[in-house]
Amino acid sequence: MLEDRVQLPRIYNAWHSTRTFGPDDAALTVLSQILAGGKSSRLYRRLVYEMQIANQVTSYQDAGRRDGKFVVFATARPGHNLNELQQVFDQEMKRIAEAPPSQREMDRVLNAFEAEFVGSMESVGGFGGKANQLNHYSFYTGEPDYFEKDLARYRAVKAADVQRVAQQYVRNAKRVYLSVVPQGKTDLAVSPGGQP
Repeated sequence: MLEDRVQLPRIYNAWHSTRTFGPDDAALTVLSQILAGGKSSRLYRRLVYEMQIANQVTSYQDAGRRDGKFVVFATARPGHNLNELQQVFDQEMKRIAEAPPSQREMDRVLNAFEAEFVGSMESVGGFGGKANQLNHYSFYTGEPDYFEKDLARYRAVKAADVQRVAQQYVRNAKRVYLSVVPQGKTDLAVSPGGQP
């Protein structure tokens, strides 16, 4: 737990994952988008729209050269504590580990990836532009023109792959969680009983 000069509490969950361009990197990235990629994602829909207990929720696969981390975090709305958010995280992790995502979820995520890939190749400079992508590919694969192979990795991800990585890297793995709470509001943090 960290007490800080913040208005609202936030919960971070992190699991050890795989390296960039590793065998499960693309499936973990798809998993992160199904969980919290956009307003129609599972966690965003439940926490922000339906239950209205969070202001925002984010998930991402942060892969590096040797290994990576899978992260999910959310900020609670006023009047709510982090145990409530943690409980929904755990429910959704269990749900996706027990049953693969729907084809509609897979299509939504993969269509967004393709649009992002094409968009990144349209601009020359800046973060995410063509020059940045060429450098990224060169650094990690030794092939600056890895674009087609990279896109093919995402196109090859199946719903069963997403379910498998959810089981392997998230549901059945150890995690680190951090509660960031306003100073003097330690009661808002995830309690030891709040973690499964």
